[in-house]
Amino acid sequence: MPNHILVFAEHQGGKLTRPTWEALAAGQHLAQDLGTTVTAVLLGHNLAPLAAELSAAAVQEVLAIDSPLLVEYTADGYALAMRTAIQQHAPRYVVFSHTYRVRDFAPKLAASLGRGLVSDCLGYRNEEGKFIFVRQVFQGKYCADIELAGDAPYFVSFQAAAFREDSVQRGTSPAPITSVAVELAADSIRAKPEERFREPNRPWT
Repeated sequence: MPNHILVFAEHQGGKLTRPTWEALAAGQHLAQDLGTTVTAVLLGHNLAPLAAELSAAAVQEVLAIDSPLLVEYTADGYALAMRTAIQQHAPRYVVFSHTYRVRDFAPKLAASLGRGLVSDCLGYRNEEGKFIFVRQVFQGKYCADIELAGDAPYFVSFQAAAFREDSVQRGTSPAPITSVAVELAADSIRAKPEERFREPNRPWT
């Protein structure tokens, strides 16, 4: 039975983002409760510096999925690449931070594997080996307890700051970095990324 945790590591502008470290902290907490390990996965192109930085965390392995078709984010490209990693490594949980990018592609990824996604969780409880994930519903008026059923993998995203980035455990030595081969075709990526939106600078009034 698959048991380890796979954490999606997000980056922008050549840097790992804060939500990446928060997701890693969440994955490490889950792994500790399960008595298992964490693997991080990076998507993009020319990933060596980011993979090296990520390997300093207490993870079993860093998976680097490198393709020119992943230079810019697209939901199609990311979902296809992540699906390959999941099928090859068979995790029990796939953990994300609940960013705009994750909100865009993670439901598509989970659905492609016939699974659901518990999104924007505040945290979880371990009740004698039964994991209960907590998320707000009805615009934050209530908190719902969700227990995942069926076969793994289970997909979970956590709200920003649900886990602190400075709580990430560091490894005693760099984790191995493994290149994961994926077959991506340009015609399988339907969306064409445009220039990233930037808000105009406005003086305070």
